Amino acid sequence: MSGVDPKTRNTCTQLQSEFAVLIRTQMQQQGISVRKLVEDGAIKRSHRNGFFNRIVNGTISTAEFNRVTELLGIDPVRAAITVTRSEEHTSELQSRSKSR
Repeated sequence: MSGVDPKTRNTCTQLQSEFAVLIRTQMQQQGISVRKLVEDGAIKRSHRNGFFNRIVNGTISTAEFNRVTELLGIDPVRAAITVTRSEEHTSELQSRSKSR
């Protein structure tokens, strides 16, 4: 990611973190473990450890990400809108606290 504006990189990491939280929350609500994702073929067995870190770091494959969101019934477009709005809200709150 050389040559990428640090603000953009930070924003991507924040969005990926929000996706990880969203996926973890849905998994908890539905009683689905990372092991179950492996058993259902959504992710590779070798990717089980550090699954959420892989989302945060952006190293999860698009295919795995799509299989996980499909298995959990997460609409990727709605999730992206939610995550983006959450990020915008967080940035706005941070700006307000700095100006005080």
